[in-house]
Amino acid sequence: MSGGNQLRVHSGIYLSSWKLNRRTDATEAFGSLVKHGLVANKLSVRLLLKPGTTQFLDELRSIASGDQQAQLADHRKRAFNALSD
Repeated sequence: MSGGNQLRVHSGIYLSSWKLNRRTDATEAFGSLVKHGLVANKLSVRLLLKPGTTQFLDELRSIASGDQQAQLADHRKRAFNALSD
């Protein structure tokens, strides 16, 4: 595995871009992160559910503002589109 093409590098770029409020960079990094995981057949997903149910935690809706929710939706859309490239 070459130096920069590692899951932890892709994760770090995404997280630092998000924290620095660089949403376009974060969106692209998220797409790279998902693509890397799929190519390596090692894509991990964390689903936060209410205990004993199949419903998502309510806090997820309140954590992100309306703008952030739209940006997260855009991340998902771009990551999906990157897979078909």
